Amino acid sequence: MKPGGTAYIRLPNADSRREMTPATVIGARPEHVDLSIAVLDASITVDCEVVVLYDVEPDHQFLQQTARIESIRDSGTRKLLELELTSDSISAESRRHQRFTALTSGAVVHLAGRACPVRDVSVAGFAVVSPDNFELDQSIAVALEVDGERYRGEVNVRSRGEPQNGYRRYGMLDLESSDGDHSLGCGLRTLTRYIERIRQKDAAEG
Repeated sequence: MKPGGTAYIRLPNADSRREMTPATVIGARPEHVDLSIAVLDASITVDCEVVVLYDVEPDHQFLQQTARIESIRDSGTRKLLELELTSDSISAESRRHQRFTALTSGAVVHLAGRACPVRDVSVAGFAVVSPDNFELDQSIAVALEVDGERYRGEVNVRSRGEPQNGYRRYGMLDLESSDGDHSLGCGLRTLTRYIERIRQKDAAEG
């Protein structure tokens, strides 16, 4: 975690992706991190155990660590949290959330009136490069198109890269976790299975 970066906190027993609260990293030192947060859940108090999640460049791994809140202070309209990290970082994406490069799949995401090729994908979300300006933690309605079929849902902007030639890389997290036939979750699973089959075929032929 680097100062100026984005992290998310949630209670250990919170399963919904909507229960991740965004925060700004304002300081980091061995076994500690300081966060600034706009809205703090009333159930999160001093000595409370939380899970901290964050994105690591350049490979955009999504990691998590448990932490204990040492102090909470007011700073204008925001809360300042000092946390003691109580575990090593581990992947926040289980094996079933393995990411795959998707550029050769032909899959695109329709968002903000634009079709963007999917750069990489897991069953939990995807990454795209777009000239549009999306904010961290912004929720966006999207349609993932795989082999002519469209799968619709809502995503949260989890990471936002630096602009390069007018484009930014965005990491998007599926918010719905729906099992419907044309839900975004169904489309993500369809795409990852397709890419995994191609990889296994290539490995067998190689």
